[in-house]
Amino acid sequence: MSKNKKGGKIKLWIINASPREKDDCPQEKSKSQRIAEYMFKIAKKEADEIYLTNLYEYPPIAPCKGCVSTVMSLCHYPCDCYPDIKYPKDPMHEFYKIGEKVDGIIFVTPVHWWSFSSHLSLFLGRLCCVDGGREHANNKDREFEIKLIKSGKFKPEKHWAGKVAGIYTISESTTGAAEPLAMTLNWMGFWIPPHCISEEIIGNEVQYHEHQKALDNNLCSWNSARYLILNVIEAIKITKGRKLNPTDAKCLR
Repeated sequence: MSKNKKGGKIKLWIINASPREKDDCPQEKSKSQRIAEYMFKIAKKEADEIYLTNLYEYPPIAPCKGCVSTVMSLCHYPCDCYPDIKYPKDPMHEFYKIGEKVDGIIFVTPVHWWSFSSHLSLFLGRLCCVDGGREHANNKDREFEIKLIKSGKFKPEKHWAGKVAGIYTISESTTGAAEPLAMTLNWMGFWIPPHCISEEIIGNEVQYHEHQKALDNNLCSWNSARYLILNVIEAIKITKGRKLNPTDAKCLR
């Protein structure tokens, strides 16, 4: 039975963007993954469908080729620069399908050089097509796309607009990852509700090898994770079923 009878089933996606595996060189699970798994446990009680994705478990995501910088409509949704016939291991084929289904996405990322992880950077790059990419395209013909733009028949759409987003960053000493991530998601048309961005600094007063224990003892960080996911779910209940079409979606670039 749906936990949101009025608006239908709640579908949520939690993405752990840390590149670290438990058996990697550090020989311990990343703090980002621990937080993501904690969120997943909470969400199981509140949502109907939950996806937990560890980006490190997938083959490397190929980079965006920037088709949109040549002709807006040359960027297709979903991205077809890496067709599954030639690139069957491209994880974005799966990720686009999950993104279509869900009502909200929570990003959990470590802070690497005052920004989010390189795994997440590649993922976001391939979401360029979400921001106005042309649907149902079957070719990559530059001249055709230029004619299409000039004809005025192409109407770009923000395909994931109206979905709710939450951001949780975790670091030992610095912040800086949440702002560019929030700006990117906001441009795509995501709703980021109040208290759904959390920047956590863990263990900056102890040695690095003591940071996992510092996280264990940091009740504020766990509570921040709990409140964040509950606020995202509450926002989904409020916004679910509403079609958001930002003004920018009608602008050609």
